[in-house]
Amino acid sequence: MSNGPFLVRTTAFGGKHLIPLSSPSLVAGVAVTVILIVVVTVGAFVAVTIVVVNILVCIVVLVIVDVVVGPTSVVVCVTCDVLVLVVVIVVGLAYARYR
Repeated sequence: MSNGPFLVRTTAFGGKHLIPLSSPSLVAGVAVTVILIVVVTVGAFVAVTIVVVNILVCIVVLVIVDVVVGPTSVVVCVTCDVLVLVVVIVVGLAYARYR
């Protein structure tokens, strides 16, 4: 057995297990954590980008629709956009709270 640092785990019956703390497992743990942080950050960026693009497209569509069809369609489009934004914010907050 090596003389390195150990993690002590107690069994259900009071026994002790010495688990060696090796650098590869520590490096792997840090790597997985960094990868998860990057994935979540990129995912959040993509979600925000989708919402922003959706809003910009909707603004362009609003101008066209307002000129061609009339103001009623504008209200429907804005309502849908606000609902999408609210859903994205609620899902993001729920994810941040329960992760």
